Amino acid sequence: MGNPGTDNNTFAGNYIGTDATGTAPLGNENSGIVITDGGKGNRILGNTIAFNASRVVSAGGVRIAFSGTTGNRIQGNSIYSNSGLGIDLTTTGAADGVTANDDGDPDTGPNNFQNFPVLSVAHSGPKTFVAGTLNSLANTVLTLDFYASPAADPAGYGEGARYLGSWTGSTVGNDLSFAVLLAAATSAGEVITATATEEPTGNTSEFSAAVTTTDLVVIGTTGNDAYVFSAHSSGGVEVFLNGLSQGVAVQVVVTDPDGSDTYTVNFGGWTGNVTLNDTGTTGTDALTFNGTAADDSFNKPIGFVQWKLTADLAYQTRVDFTGFGDTGDSITLVAGAGNDTIHDPGTNTAILGGPGDDTIIIDASFGNGVVADGGDGSDTYVVAFGSLTAPVTIADSGTTGSDTLAVQGTPGPDAFLLAGNQVQNGAESVIIASPITNLTVAGGGGVDSTTIDGFTAPTTNLAVDGTGGTNAVTIVGSPPPGVTLDLIGAVQTVDINIKPNEINLANRGVIPVVLYTTASFNAALVDVSSVVFAGAHAFHSSLRDVDHDGDLDLVLDFRTQDTNLRQLYGQLLAEDDQVLNGRLDCNVDKHQLATLALTGTTVDGLQFQGFDAVDLFLSGKALRAMLAELAAAGLI
Repeated sequence: MGNPGTDNNTFAGNYIGTDATGTAPLGNENSGIVITDGGKGNRILGNTIAFNASRVVSAGGVRIAFSGTTGNRIQGNSIYSNSGLGIDLTTTGAADGVTANDDGDPDTGPNNFQNFPVLSVAHSGPKTFVAGTLNSLANTVLTLDFYASPAADPAGYGEGARYLGSWTGSTVGNDLSFAVLLAAATSAGEVITATATEEPTGNTSEFSAAVTTTDLVVIGTTGNDAYVFSAHSSGGVEVFLNGLSQGVAVQVVVTDPDGSDTYTVNFGGWTGNVTLNDTGTTGTDALTFNGTAADDSFNKPIGFVQWKLTADLAYQTRVDFTGFGDTGDSITLVAGAGNDTIHDPGTNTAILGGPGDDTIIIDASFGNGVVADGGDGSDTYVVAFGSLTAPVTIADSGTTGSDTLAVQGTPGPDAFLLAGNQVQNGAESVIIASPITNLTVAGGGGVDSTTIDGFTAPTTNLAVDGTGGTNAVTIVGSPPPGVTLDLIGAVQTVDINIKPNEINLANRGVIPVVLYTTASFNAALVDVSSVVFAGAHAFHSSLRDVDHDGDLDLVLDFRTQDTNLRQLYGQLLAEDDQVLNGRLDCNVDKHQLATLALTGTTVDGLQFQGFDAVDLFLSGKALRAMLAELAAAGLI
C-alpha cells in the first residue's frame, strides 16, 4: 500500500501469510504488510503476520518504506516465522536489515526511524519483569510494547509472537529508563522483544534486540549474608544481598549454602512467590516477615507464609522456606500499625503485633512453641488445642487496650487444668505471661472437664464454656483471687453427701442429701425447685451448718418411692453374674453399688452437679418380686 493519500487505514484482526489457525503458511512471497511512498497515519493492530517468505528478497512481517512514510502505528500484533525482520524501516524499499539507533533520535525517514528500546533483563514467572532504556527525542511520550517468542529472529532483533502488554513513559532529556512488571506470564527460556511508539504521532520502531527470560535465582555465600526483599515500583519484589540489588521479579529462588544469615521480607506493594532454601548446617539463621501500616493478614502454616491486605479476597504474596529448623534459628512475624490478623503461625515462631487491635490465631497443627506479643491495642489471641508439641506463650508487652485469650478444645473429651499461669489440656499448654482481661476456656463439643486449682495467671474475667457439649468444672480450694468466674453452658462440680450410705429400696423412707457450701460454691443460693436427685425433687429443705465450718449447708429430703432408684437397681441386677448364672440367694440382702448424681442451678443461673456413691439393696420377697419383673421383661 503506498503513494501519498494512502492514509489513516486500519488493519486489525487479520491473518496475513497464515491460515486462520495461525499454524500453517499460505505461501506469501512478500512482506505481510508493506506501507510505502508517503502513506501516513495507518494502524496495524492485533493481526497475526507469519510465514511470509520470498526466494528473491527477504520478506518480513511489516515493512515501512521511504521518507515521508510516517505515523504508522504497529502494536499488539503476533509477528513470527517470517524470513525477514518482523518490522523493517527502510529508505530503499527493499529489506535492508536492522537500522541502528542514533543518539537523540533526530533523524527522519520511514516512521522517522524511531529508535527501539534496549532491553537489559527479563525475568519469567506468572508475571514478567522487563527492564531497559530508550534514547529518543527529548521530553517525548512513548509507548513501549512487549512481546515473547520461543526464539529470537536470526538477526537477533524480534520478532514478537505473543503480545505481553505495554507501558507508557516520557523521556527526561533524551533518555527513558523503565522497569515494567507485565501481567502476562512467561517461561524461562522464552525471549522478549519490544517496540517504541512515539505519541501521539504513532511512529513505531523496529523490534529491539531479544533478551532471554530467566527465573531470578540468587546464590548466597558461605559467610553471614543479609537478604532483604522489598517492593519495587513496578510491583515486583526486589532482592538485595548484602546491600546490593540482585534484580526484580515475581518469582524468586534464593539458595544460601552456610553461615548465620538474616532474611527480612517486607510485605506490601508486591505480588509473587519467593522460595528460600537455606542449606547450611552451621550458624543460626533469622527470618523476619514485616507487615505494613495498613490492616494485614498473615497466614503461616508449616513451611511458608502468605500475606495480603485484610480487605483483599485472596493471598497473592507467598514465601516458601526450608532449612530454618536448626537449633538457634528464629522466625518472626511483625505486624504493622493496623488491625492485623495472623493465622496458623508455625513451629517456633515469634509474633510481634503493632499498636492496632490484632488477632492472632494459633492452630493446633502448627502452633508449636509460638511466642505471641500483640503489643498495644486490644488484641485477641485464639489457641486451639489438638496436637501441640511445645507450649504456646502469650507475652503481650502492650500498655494500652484490653486483651482477650480464647483457648479451644478438641472435638473429643478434653481435660482442662488451670494451674499456676498455664491452661493445660493433657500434655499441651498455653503459658499466660502477661495480663489478660478476658480468658475463655471452651470445649470442642465433647464430654469435657475443667479443673481450676491454684490458678495465678493475671486474668480479670474467666469464662468456662460448655456450649455444644458438656464441661464439668471443679474448683479446688478457693476461686482465683480477684477473678470474675462465668460458666457458660458449663456445670460446676459441688460436694454432696447422701446420708444413708445404704438404701433399702423396700422401705418407703426419706433420703437426706447434703449440699455443702465451700470456698467456690454457696449452697444458700441454690434454687431448690431446680434440684433433681435420682429423678425426684425434694419435698423438704433446710439450711444448717452440717460440717460445722461456720457456713450454712443445704439439706434436701427426698422420698425413696419418688426416685428412680428401684429401676436403677433392676438394671444393675440384670448385669449381675450371680443373677445371670442362677446362683442368687434371695434370703440374703443383695447389694448393688451405684454412683448417684444431684443436679440443679443457683438463683443466678449457675449450673451445678454433685456425685456420691451408695449401696442399694433388696432381699426376701421384694428381691424375688424384682427378679420376676426382670424375667417377664426378658432381661434375665
